[in-house]
Amino acid sequence: MNYQNDYATTQNNRKWPELRDERLPSFPTQYLPADCADLVEKVAASSAIPVDYAACG
Repeated sequence: MNYQNDYATTQNNRKWPELRDERLPSFPTQYLPADCADLVEKVAASSAIPVDYAACG
């Protein structure tokens, strides 16, 4: 089953745009206070999560 084409047929036959395989830039930890940036980077590394997630938590 092709969900994209099935959805397009129910939405005036407009197909979704192709996804680009680009990554967003890394979270700018250099703009955080040094101790906070260090903590965020260590939490991300020890939890195997992106720095963005650690910075938001």
